[in-house]
Amino acid sequence: MKKWNREALLRTSVLAGFVAAGAAAAPAIAQEEGAAQRETIQVTGSRIARPDATAPSPIVSVDAPALEVNNTINIEDYLNDLPQLIPGFDATSNNPGNGTANLSLRGLGAGRTLVLLDGRRMVSEGAGQTVNINTVPAALIERVDVVTGGASAVYGSDAVAGVVNFILRTDFEGVELDTSHRWSEQGGGSNTSISATIGGNFADGRGNAVLNMSYNRREELFQGDREFSRNTLIDNGSGTFGTTGSVLIEETLFAPGGVLIGGPFANFDWAAAGLQDRFDDRCVGTPDTCWAFAARIDANGLAQPFRTSGPNNDRYNYAPDNYLQLPQERYNFAAFANYEINRHFEVYGRAMYSNVIVDSQLAPTPAALRFTVSEDNAIFDGHADVLELMRTNPAINLGDTNGDGLEEFQFDIGRRFTEFGPRNSLRDTHAMLVGGGVRGDLFLSGWTYDVYAHFARTRADQIQTGNLSVSAFTAEVEAGRALIFGGPGALTDDVVAAATRTGAIFETNEQVQFVATTQGEIEQFRFGTANTPLQVVLGVEYREEFSRRQPDSVLGPDVRGFNQSTFIEGRFDVYEFFAEGVLPVIEGGTFAEYLGLNAAYRRSNYTTVGNTDTFAIGAEWIPVSDVRFRAQFQRAVRAPSVSQLFQTDTNGFPGVSDPCASGLGAWGNLSSAQQATVEANCVANGVPMGAVPVAQVNSQVETIFRGARDLEAEEADTITLGVSYSPSFLPGLTVRADYYDIEIGNALSGPSAQEVVNACTLFGVQAACDLLVRGGGGTLTLIDFLSTENQTGLFVRGIDYGFDYIFDAGDMGTFALGLNATWTDTSSFQSSPQTTRIECAGFYGADCGQPTPVHKWLASASWMYGPLTANVRWTHVGEVTDTLTQFYGARADQLDVTHIGSIDYFDLNLSYDFTDNVRFYGGVRNMFDQSPPIVGDGPQSQQANTWPATYDPFGRQFFLGVTARY
Repeated sequence: MKKWNREALLRTSVLAGFVAAGAAAAPAIAQEEGAAQRETIQVTGSRIARPDATAPSPIVSVDAPALEVNNTINIEDYLNDLPQLIPGFDATSNNPGNGTANLSLRGLGAGRTLVLLDGRRMVSEGAGQTVNINTVPAALIERVDVVTGGASAVYGSDAVAGVVNFILRTDFEGVELDTSHRWSEQGGGSNTSISATIGGNFADGRGNAVLNMSYNRREELFQGDREFSRNTLIDNGSGTFGTTGSVLIEETLFAPGGVLIGGPFANFDWAAAGLQDRFDDRCVGTPDTCWAFAARIDANGLAQPFRTSGPNNDRYNYAPDNYLQLPQERYNFAAFANYEINRHFEVYGRAMYSNVIVDSQLAPTPAALRFTVSEDNAIFDGHADVLELMRTNPAINLGDTNGDGLEEFQFDIGRRFTEFGPRNSLRDTHAMLVGGGVRGDLFLSGWTYDVYAHFARTRADQIQTGNLSVSAFTAEVEAGRALIFGGPGALTDDVVAAATRTGAIFETNEQVQFVATTQGEIEQFRFGTANTPLQVVLGVEYREEFSRRQPDSVLGPDVRGFNQSTFIEGRFDVYEFFAEGVLPVIEGGTFAEYLGLNAAYRRSNYTTVGNTDTFAIGAEWIPVSDVRFRAQFQRAVRAPSVSQLFQTDTNGFPGVSDPCASGLGAWGNLSSAQQATVEANCVANGVPMGAVPVAQVNSQVETIFRGARDLEAEEADTITLGVSYSPSFLPGLTVRADYYDIEIGNALSGPSAQEVVNACTLFGVQAACDLLVRGGGGTLTLIDFLSTENQTGLFVRGIDYGFDYIFDAGDMGTFALGLNATWTDTSSFQSSPQTTRIECAGFYGADCGQPTPVHKWLASASWMYGPLTANVRWTHVGEVTDTLTQFYGARADQLDVTHIGSIDYFDLNLSYDFTDNVRFYGGVRNMFDQSPPIVGDGPQSQQANTWPATYDPFGRQFFLGVTARY
C-alpha cells in the first residue's frame, strides 16, 4: 500500500520546491574507505554520481508535490514563473504562436535552452528544432531541474543558456489516480486533468514496470471574453485609450465591406464627386479625424470618408475572434521497465507517446487587392457614389484605354473578409520515443557503465482555414460576381466557395541517439590531503537529426490569410567524445573541509559545421561546514538548426515605422534635436532635400529575407560564481547567491526590418542604409538583408539569490519559508554589425518582446499541521519601460503608457490527507484578482493589449483535485 511522503511534500512546497543544488548546504564528507561504501546520486549538470547533492552549476529544482499543490497541468505555466526564465510560447500565445509551448532561460531563446528527459535529449518539433513541452508526460514528473549557465561540455549542443531536465518516476510501485479541475471566477478557460499510474516489482524485486496514462483538456477563452482585451486599444496620448481599431494600416484599412484607397498622393475629391456634405458630416467640426485618401464602404453600400481616429473611428476591432487561451486536448502514454539480471547487467527500456491537439484562431483575413475593371462592371450597380469618387481621382481613372467608349479604373481595395470566417489553424502533434539500454558494474572495482539508444519522432500537421486566393477572387470581381461595394456580408456563398482556400503544413522531426558512458575512480590520482581520488566519466555519443517542413501548394504567394510557408528539409549527424572529472584536493582540512576541482570536455564532429570543442573548468571550496563557494567557466556551443541551415530566400511584409516619414512613420516620435539628425540621415539615404518627412501610408514594407550563408556553430562563454551559507546555529536555513555572465559573440540570428531602418535613419550606419531601397519621392519601398548569420551578440548578466528555511514549531506544526529571486544587470543584444546594441533589462516591446524586469522573484510560505498543508506563493514581476523610448525622444510624452509598474500575484494552495491514501487539494490562483497592465500601442504588445504570458490575463481562478494512492 502506497502512503504519503509528508516530509517530501512540505520540503517541496517550500518556495514551490526550490532547491539550489549547485549551492546547497555543505555536505558531510564521506569518510568510509572505497567507492562502494559511499552512497552516490547524480544531479543535473554533471554525469558524475556524487556523494552529495551538489553540481558545478547553479540548479533550481521543482519537485512533483510542488507541481501538484499548485495544480500544474501544463508544466510551462509553472516554470515561466521562475525568475530564471522569460516566457516563450505558452497557452496564451495565439499571435504570435503556433500551438506549441517552449522554455527560454534568461530570455536567450528556446533554441539555446536544452531540454532533457531523464538526462537525455528530447526530440524537437519543427524545422527550428525546439522542444514542445506539451509532449512531456506531466503526470509522471518526479522533479524538474533547471540548470542556469552553459552545460554543453556535459550534454552537447544547445545548452548555452542552460538545461531544463525533466526527471520522471520510472521506478514506481502501486496505483495512483489523480483528477483535478480548474475554473475562472469570470468564466471560461477551464482546465481538466485525469491521470492513472500503475507500477510494481517483479522477479523478487529485481525488476520494475510502470505504466502511465493521462488526459488533459483545456477550454478556449476568447479575447472578447475579458473586458481588458475585447477591444483593440489605441494609446493616442489623449488620457483615455481609443476603444477599437489598431495603429497598423494593415488593420485600419482592412474593414468589413472594404476600404477604397485613392493612393498615397491622391486624395479623393469629395466636392467634385458631389459628396462634400457627406464628408463634412463625418469629418468637419466633429471629434473624428479623417483620411482624405480612403473611403469606407458602409453597411448600406455607401462610400463614406474613413475616420482614422476619434470616438467614432472606422478601425476594425479584430480582438474578439482571437484566443486569449488556446484550446488544447492532450493524451499521454508512457511505459518504463527495468530488470537486473545481475549486478553487471541490468536492462531497461522506455516507450512514450503523446497526442496534442491545439487550436489557434485569428480574425478574418485582411487583404489589399488591386483590380482593373470597366465602368459597366456589375460591381458598380447601385453604387454611383463610388463610381464618381473613382472618376474624379486621377490615380484611379485610367480613361478609355481600349477604345470601347467606357472608362477603366484601376483601384486598390483593403477588405476584411468576414464572410470567409475566422482564420483557424489546427495543430495535431504526435510524438513518440522508444529507447532502452543496459547498465551495471564493470569488473573493474568501482567502475560502472551505461549504454543507451533511442529513436524518437514527432509529426505535426497544421490545417489552416479562412485563406483567400487572390487570383480566384480577382476573377470573381472582374466577372461582376463579387459585390465588393455591397458592404459587409455582401459576398455570396458561391463567391466564398470559389475563393477560399484550406492549406496544410506537415512537419516531421526524427532523432536517433546513442550514448555510452563509463565512470569510476582512478586511485592513482589522489591527493594526500583528500580521501577521495579522481572521479571521471568517459563517453561517446552519436546523434542524427532530421527535419522536414512540407507546405502544400495552396500556401503560396497567391494566398492571403496565414503567412506563406516554404519547404525546408535537412539532416545532420554528429559524433562526439566527452569526458568529465572531479578531483578533491583537500578533504577535512583546516579552513578547507573540502577543496576540489572539476572539469569537462567534449569534442564534436558535425556533418554540417565540422568540429567543435567545448569545455568547462571550475572549483568548489568549503572553508567551514556552514559555507560553500563555487566558480566555473564554460565554453558552450550551439549548432545551427535545420531551418537555419537549409532556409531559402523568402519575402514578407513586416510592420515598419520609418523615422523619415509622418503618418504611420516614426517622425512624430522624435524629439526636435533628433529630427535634425534624422533629416540629414534620410536625405543621405535617398529622400529628396526638403521632402522630410515623407508620408508613410502603409506600415507593411516589402522585405527580402536572404537565406543562410556558410553558418558556423555559436560559441558562448559563461561564468558562474556562487556562495551558500547554512549556519549550524540555525538548522534548516540556507542562504545563497549566484552570479552569472553569459556572452555569445557569434549567435545565429539576424536583425528585424525595423532594426535595419533605425540603424540607418537614427544612427546613420551606412551598412544599414545600403540595405534600404526608396522610391523617387523618398518612400521606403524595399528592405533586403541576410536573415541569419553568425553575427548577433547576446549578453546577459545578473545575480540569482534566495533562501530556504524549514523549522519545527512544536505543537504549532512545521513552517517553511523561501525566496528565489533574480536581479538582471543586463540582457542586451546587437543583431548585426549594421545595427546598434539594444538593452532589454527593464524594458518590453519592439525588438525586446516579452517584458524583462530587472527584479523578479517567487517567494513562498508553507505550514504543515497534522493532515493539513497550506502554502502561499508570491510572484513579483518588476517594473519595465517601453523599449522604443530608448530610440524616440518624444515617445514617452506622446503616449499615456510607456511604463508598467511592478505587479504582484498571490496564490493560496491547500491539501488535506483525508486518509493515508487519499488526498484532497485545492486553491486559489491570483487570489486578489490582479488585473493585467494595459498597453495600448498595438504592435508593441504581444496580444490582447498586454503581455499575457508574463501577466495573468485570467483573473481569479479556483481549482480542486483528489489523488488516491494504493
